[in-house]
Amino acid sequence: MMERKIIIGLVLFVEVLGVFSGVSVSDVIKGVDRNIVSGEEPTDNTVIWIYNVYDLQNMSKNLAGHYALANDINASATKTWNGGNGFVPIGSLTSSFSGVFDGKGHKITNLYINRPTRYGVGLFGCTSLGSTVENVGLVNVTVRGRFDVGGLVGRNDGVVNNSYVSGNVSGANTVGGLVGYNIGTVRNSYATCNVSGGFRVGGLVGDNYNVGTVRNSHYDIDKVVINGGHHLTIGGLFDHQYNDWLSHGLHLNISDYSSTLIPAGGYYLINSVQGLKDLLGFADMNYKFRLAANLSLSSEPGLCIPYFAGEFDGNNHTISNLKINMSFASKVGLIGHNKGTVKNVGVVDVDVSGGNEVGGLVGYNLETVNNCYATGDVSGSYQVGGLVGYNDHQGGVSNCYVTGNVSGGGDYVGGLVGVNEGTVSISHVAGNVSGANNIGGLVGYNIGTVRNSYATGNVSGSYQVGGFVGLSVAGGVRYTYATARVTGISHVGGLIGYNNGGTTIASFWDINTTGQTTSAGGTGKTTDEMMNKTTFTSAGWDFTNIWNIWDGRTYPFFKWEDVKAVPLEPLNLRARLGDRYVNFTWEAPADNGGLPIIKYRIYRGVSSGKE
Repeated sequence: MMERKIIIGLVLFVEVLGVFSGVSVSDVIKGVDRNIVSGEEPTDNTVIWIYNVYDLQNMSKNLAGHYALANDINASATKTWNGGNGFVPIGSLTSSFSGVFDGKGHKITNLYINRPTRYGVGLFGCTSLGSTVENVGLVNVTVRGRFDVGGLVGRNDGVVNNSYVSGNVSGANTVGGLVGYNIGTVRNSYATCNVSGGFRVGGLVGDNYNVGTVRNSHYDIDKVVINGGHHLTIGGLFDHQYNDWLSHGLHLNISDYSSTLIPAGGYYLINSVQGLKDLLGFADMNYKFRLAANLSLSSEPGLCIPYFAGEFDGNNHTISNLKINMSFASKVGLIGHNKGTVKNVGVVDVDVSGGNEVGGLVGYNLETVNNCYATGDVSGSYQVGGLVGYNDHQGGVSNCYVTGNVSGGGDYVGGLVGVNEGTVSISHVAGNVSGANNIGGLVGYNIGTVRNSYATGNVSGSYQVGGFVGLSVAGGVRYTYATARVTGISHVGGLIGYNNGGTTIASFWDINTTGQTTSAGGTGKTTDEMMNKTTFTSAGWDFTNIWNIWDGRTYPFFKWEDVKAVPLEPLNLRARLGDRYVNFTWEAPADNGGLPIIKYRIYRGVSSGKE
């Protein structure tokens, strides 16, 4: 009988050791596991209560469980676990946490995780779709990993709600105070961590993937220290507003900001950079904002609005000197992700650099951009546009223009829009565009509708390069034209580089100025024909409501553009011979509107005279 009891005892001891993966044997022997249901397989509607750090680690045994904190937990002991590697994150890339964790408003202090070679590092390493982590605070954490590192969750595909983190979080890439890489939803949460990493580094979230959502969640831009080459500002509030937000239970009252967000006629007027900062606290709400003055961001590099869901009316004012350097981030622009209306604003002298979905004004557009323009330089890797990086199938861009240069290290680059799935109309580009593949003067990759638009900037790339659209797939292009030089290796066209199911109607390119006699869509015309109104009226162009032209002198332009008649001859033309150059000077009449004299070419020749 005694022998049987000993055998049973040994079996139970081995099972307990198996449950506490990553916890020292001595800790288990000391009897510190006080969770009366630890190790039990939960049944439906069964909550497993967590009383201590060992119960917390024990969650790795059942990643689909429904857990709740019974009290605050001091996790100081984790600093000595596993030879100094500390706590083992709950869930991994190959086996994510899929259950529910409810902190019940309790906090976990002094958690230590040191996993510098691991992907997916945090209290929860990886969470899957359908999981929930909520109502918990992590205080004074030390979390170190390699990729996808966050204080609470390394890689989130579920829901993180009503939670916060303070302490230090570090990694190589994709590092955030709360969440490293977010594919799921983060709401009503905040972080006050010092965060460091190589790139994709954020005070709240390191990288928010296209389908990821962040709502009413922030970090303190003024207080949180972020070290890394490429900072993300998603979810940031400036110090005074951040403190207000915390002290009012993660809630802000816009009426408290009446000095910078001035109520007037259903709008909140912004006449200072501080007002633009204060807008951040209300950007995901359905408020209407209106600029009351021109603003310069020269003293605020990196200031942007990561997500916007209201109405932003520039009131024909400008925002100048926007400077953003987020070379490994997605959804980059003055407004990163637009789910509202942006209208009547110009962004001037921009210097915007991002990864994917990069635009001078909007990175990713889900709704409306109207009567806007951008000047300056915009660069990125993929899906880069001078105004909008990616125009979603629900998005619309109209009455807009770009005069800056746009470049991409990769594919899908357009002078106005990088990728268009929605609608682009009555817009034009006068800047140069360059990239690798699927490069267009107005749109790089089109699967939507583009109509009544034109491009006059030089376009260069490798494959699928067009003066107007690089690659047209199942979309429609109509009443458009292109005039500037187009160069590439293969599938290069004066108007369309490559067509794969798209339609092109009543559209043209200048065979003289583009250097291209072929195109995957449209009709090639000489310069004289492109300046002949009949070319376009015979194709059904609307010169009553949309277009205008100085017949024989200009290409078509929009009625809202202030274009004066170009003289047939320059006035007082003079030539002066210099050292290996000839200097030409001339005068333009007062009604020229500042336009260059066109339709003249300089030919190499020999003169017998002295001048």
